[in-house]
Amino acid sequence: MHIQQTPDALLCQVFPATLKGKARIWFYSLPPRSIPLFVKLAKLFVEQFVANQRMIKDSSHLSGIRQNEGESLKEYFQRFSTEARQIPGVDPELLRGVFLGGLHPGPFYSALMRETVHSYADLIHRVEAQITADEAINAHRKRFEQTIGKHKNSSGMENPPSQRKKQGSYNLPPRPSQPR
Repeated sequence: MHIQQTPDALLCQVFPATLKGKARIWFYSLPPRSIPLFVKLAKLFVEQFVANQRMIKDSSHLSGIRQNEGESLKEYFQRFSTEARQIPGVDPELLRGVFLGGLHPGPFYSALMRETVHSYADLIHRVEAQITADEAINAHRKRFEQTIGKHKNSSGMENPPSQRKKQGSYNLPPRPSQPR
């Protein structure tokens, strides 16, 4: 049986049997007898579901990825890496250049420019080291700020060292007496 010789009515009746999931729900949501020809049904179906197809990304897609204002290096690297993994066979040198091109200018970017990054693998190593350093600095900053907060008195002023000593903040041995 050839489709060209099949009457529209039969095609419209057989078509729903080929559908599953959202396509089937869409079809049964159409008003009865609202589509007179199979050609029109096919056109409506394509218009409805063509946008649901996954677009195949190529390496040019990566050039639009930039580190956003306020976005950490870790967040940018994760977002870039996720997109890069979706592109099969992309040249690592292209990845290196595009990543650097999207990196926000700052101290880390300057360091990368001073000390040439020779490969994408080298770049990944440097980025991961910087992320580790950033996380350690942030953790230290939090601990430091918490320590400073403990040394503030109720008026918000930092306690003088004599008060901190009384509070047991310093556990230093007493000074030996010096002969005069």
